[in-house]
Order: sequence, then structure tokens, then C-alpha cells
Amino acid sequence: MPIENLDESNHQSCLFQDRLSKELSPKHKLYKLRDVINWEDLEGALSDLILVKERGRERRSLRVMLGLSMLQAMYNFSDCLTCETLDENAYWQYFCGYEYGVGKIGVSESSLRRFRQALGETGYRLIYRT
Repeated sequence: MPIENLDESNHQSCLFQDRLSKELSPKHKLYKLRDVINWEDLEGALSDLILVKERGRERRSLRVMLGLSMLQAMYNFSDCLTCETLDENAYWQYFCGYEYGVGKIGVSESSLRRFRQALGETGYRLIYRT
């Protein structure tokens, strides 16, 4: 999970696990692209478009869903293939903000579709400007 979502009790579970930044090759294109994008500005610009419900299941972090939407567009993957690849590919996890490798993240196809619909054309234009 993204490092900002780890609570204090969860830090210990990563004690014997290396960060993805140490395990992955810094020469990989997704490794480099993660550092080029200003994620804070992008999340701030898009936070008004993505409304969080007061009730119901908690949404995935904006960073994870943004990264996943970008990867889906870059590779022209279906919703199903995008969700599967996130579970299997450490570079995708690193790009989406995860500091430690996670076995099964469990982003559903429907949540990815709803996020894409919430972004709309305005959201994608903001992403392309960044």
C-alpha cells in the first residue's frame, strides 16, 4: 500500500522486506516516470473532480487510481487486464505509489471504471498537462 496509508503497527510487518525502490531497476521507464510526475500537484488539481462518499466502502487512494488510469491508457489494457497486471507487476505497483510489494491489491474492474467516469474529459486533460 502507499506509504502514507501505512499506520504505525503496519511498519513492523515491512521490517524484513526491501522497498521496491531498492529491488527494481532505476533504468526502467516506469521507475523513471514515477519521479518525473508531480503527484502532489496532480492529486490537488483532480481532488475536486473525484468526490468521496460519506458512507459506503472506502475508495482506493487517489494516487493509486491515477497511476492505474495512466498505465491503462499507456498500454491500452482492458479493465480486467489492468487490475490483474497491477497485482502481478512490481513496476506497476511502484508507479502507483506502493513502497513495498503487495501480493494481491484487489482493485476491482468496476472501481476502475467508476474512477475513469469520474475523471471525465476534464480530468484527463489535467493529467496530460502535467
